[in-house]
Amino acid sequence: MRYGSWTDSLAVPVISDKYPKLKKALSEQVIFDGDSLNSVVKKFETEGHGITEVSYKVSYETKDVISIKFYYEGYGAHPTDYWVLYTLNIHTGKPDHH
Repeated sequence: MRYGSWTDSLAVPVISDKYPKLKKALSEQVIFDGDSLNSVVKKFETEGHGITEVSYKVSYETKDVISIKFYYEGYGAHPTDYWVLYTLNIHTGKPDHH
């Protein structure tokens, strides 16, 4: 993404079609808090604010459970950054509390 001389990136996981419920649980709208990837990029490239960076790390994985930690940076009235952790059942897409 580019706004003026400022560039940044959005790295999001690509979930296999073998796991449709997990794919839905980690959809663009979930990752981008209700927005699509295209709208996040457009907002940044036209206005220079909103979510400006996303990265992720798989912190735990078994045949049934996956934990993914997302790191976000954003810019609005002030810069912000935060983490969100999802621990999900791979087959159901539902939160796993193990």
